[in-house]
Amino acid sequence: MAIHNSKGSQLNISDGDTDDGMYFRNYGANGTEILNGAKWTGSAREARATAAQSLIFAVGDLDWYSNTALTVGITYTAVLKMSITNAGLLKLPITGSGAGVLIGGDTQLYRSAADKLTLATGDKLGIGGVTPTYDVDVAYSSTSAADGAIPQIIARNTGTAATSFASIEAIAGNGLERIQILASNGTALPVGLYVRAVTAQPITFLQNVTTLASFETDGELRLPLATAAGQGILIGGDVELYRSAADILSTPDTVKIGGSLLVGSATGTPSGLLELQGASPFVFLQDTDSAGNNAIGGFVVQDNANTNKVQFGKLTAGTAHASILNSLSGGNILLITTGQGTGVVIGNGEAGTDNILSFDGETNDGLITWMEDEDYFLFNDDIILPDNETIKFGTGLDASITYDGTNTIVNPKVVGSGYLSLLGNMGINATATEYLTVGGRIRSTTSDIAVEDNTRGIILKDTQATPHYWRITVTVAGVVTTADLGTSLPAE
Repeated sequence: MAIHNSKGSQLNISDGDTDDGMYFRNYGANGTEILNGAKWTGSAREARATAAQSLIFAVGDLDWYSNTALTVGITYTAVLKMSITNAGLLKLPITGSGAGVLIGGDTQLYRSAADKLTLATGDKLGIGGVTPTYDVDVAYSSTSAADGAIPQIIARNTGTAATSFASIEAIAGNGLERIQILASNGTALPVGLYVRAVTAQPITFLQNVTTLASFETDGELRLPLATAAGQGILIGGDVELYRSAADILSTPDTVKIGGSLLVGSATGTPSGLLELQGASPFVFLQDTDSAGNNAIGGFVVQDNANTNKVQFGKLTAGTAHASILNSLSGGNILLITTGQGTGVVIGNGEAGTDNILSFDGETNDGLITWMEDEDYFLFNDDIILPDNETIKFGTGLDASITYDGTNTIVNPKVVGSGYLSLLGNMGINATATEYLTVGGRIRSTTSDIAVEDNTRGIILKDTQATPHYWRITVTVAGVVTTADLGTSLPAE
């Protein structure tokens, strides 16, 4: 081995007296360069082989240069491949998938583009001492839920501008975003979770292994734990919607519906603001304050000025009956059905119970009572019909009683040939203007016609041109006598 000084302030170490081998030279004021496969000409590096390397120690830094495909005897520009600075920083200036750091002979980490650090295809990263199963596998063994004690992947932006944001994304091979989590300090960008699920796969949110919520592939949102108050959906911090029992949706809050509501059917369109459908649809109102007989409930219909309203239900507290109230000026309450007639039913068929229709007047009240056991109506006051109105009797309206404004007309043969039958006595307080007028015959088929006052008789009118009235009487001895009363009916 020969050691000798060569030109260019360098030291050459070789097998013989040649300029091959390793060169040492001064580099700058206090630096040293070691060359292999090259020498220093005084102004440049000259190749002594087809590949050359050099190490430079300067200002506490270590730089490694390496070149290939050189021509012996030709100078070249050294390419920096690695640096270790005095501060302990390792620099790898060569980029691309063939550079970087190869660990264990197969795991490669390299710079793929400006400011981009890439793990080679097929390699995986484990964090927390775990052997990775997935591309990035984070593991931490702890029973604490505090930050730093659980596995975390954090995207942090320390900017405070309205356009500052951070995101974590999963992008499929076709370029479609599958998962994107956005966080923003301002209002110009979205905040939250964006997910594009793989076909036929629900999106599920879990706590440990318990499903809290899921979005199904048909768009359905499922909340399997929302089965009581305090669970479900909370809107605005105070409006709650939850499942209180099987097939029952509940809220303790007020609900406003701007459109129409159909209850009892999952199909169709409501025909009004509210429509109830079902085999036995009804509306049930129940007092729940447990404060005795003070229940007030019902329905109110009113105009846009909150006046002129119609109410029906139990409108006042205490023992008051349920009522229908129409406060329209001069208004009427109409009970109308189409095609099935009109009816008001009072009572429920309970045996032995009389049903009463009450009229509450200012000073005088009216009652119509159906006497259930006795089978008749009972009126507590007069029944008055106007002139020329008729009370009719019989299934075929066969008989009637009418007051024509002057006379009371009893007609037993409106239909058919019936007659008036008196089962008791009929008294006539007759004066000259009060008497019984008979347009037809007086006929008795089962009893005698008796005149029991011995000072009275039967007065008959004859058929003369100027007719006279004749009284027929019977004396004590049974002798029939007649007396001419003249041409006018005498006074009593």
